[in-house]
Order: sequence, then C-alpha cells, then structure tokens
Amino acid sequence: MLGAGLVLIVFGVVIPARLYRPGVSFGITENVQIAEAQAWWRGRLDLPERKWDTALKDGRVYSYFPPMFTMLSACVVPFCGGVPHWFVVGLVLLVPLLAYSLFLKLTSSVVWAVILSLGLTCGTSMLPVASSAVAGAKPYSINHTLAVLGLLLILLDLLGSR
Repeated sequence: MLGAGLVLIVFGVVIPARLYRPGVSFGITENVQIAEAQAWWRGRLDLPERKWDTALKDGRVYSYFPPMFTMLSACVVPFCGGVPHWFVVGLVLLVPLLAYSLFLKLTSSVVWAVILSLGLTCGTSMLPVASSAVAGAKPYSINHTLAVLGLLLILLDLLGSR
C-alpha cells in the first residue's frame, strides 16, 4: 500500500497537467465521444452537429472512435452535463496503480514495483499522453490511456497465478 501511494504521489508531482480542477467539465468541444454519450441518452446514435473527427453517412454525423470512452461517459453525462475533470483524472490514475500492481505481482518486491511502474508512467510517452488526457480530455489521449489500462488488465490476468 505504501508503494502504491508513493507511485501516485510521484506521478502526481511529475505530471504537467493540474490534477485538481474543481468545477471543470468536458463536453463536445473537447471530445466528440462525450457528445455521442449525450446522444445515446436522447435515444439517438447520430450526433447533433459535425465537429472534427466525425464521419458523415446519409446526412447524419457519427463518431468513429471505439465506444469504450462513450460507454464510460454515458455513466456520468446525465448527472454532470458532461464528463467532469475528476472522472478523467480517475481514469488516468488507474494506470500507475495497475502498473504497480502488475510489477509487484511479477517481482514480489515493493522497491522494484515502484521503480518499474514509475518508469512506465513517467519515463515513457505515457506521461505526455496522460497529461493531455487530464488537461483537455482529448480523444486520442483518452483512448490511448484506455488502451494502456486494457493491456495492464490483460497482463495482470495472464501473468497472475492460474
């Protein structure tokens, strides 16, 4: 538990984006998938307006991104009017936590788990991607973060005791 806390503290200090921004909520101007989640709640699959990174089919506008962030956004959109900043921060902070858990399982050493998880989250392109996701909920950064979360979950399962 101490190692996971240390990883989160170091990651929180190193990440360029501000992790605490109360009252900030993201919408269609930041991420088209949030508009897609709002459309789902209205009983529609198409989007109300054409923004960047959308597809036009038979006069209707659709998002072409994978639906994972849309599904996650749909959980909070009706209550918050968008995706709150804390929600994105929570997704991003799962990366160092899962990395620590994976490396602790693999090495059985808290010290090595801390070093390796900080190497993954702060010493690779994951840091600017996480910073971009936290700062502006950019679609590519959010989807990259979700992909890393998925890979860490798969590795935790595959490399775990069976």
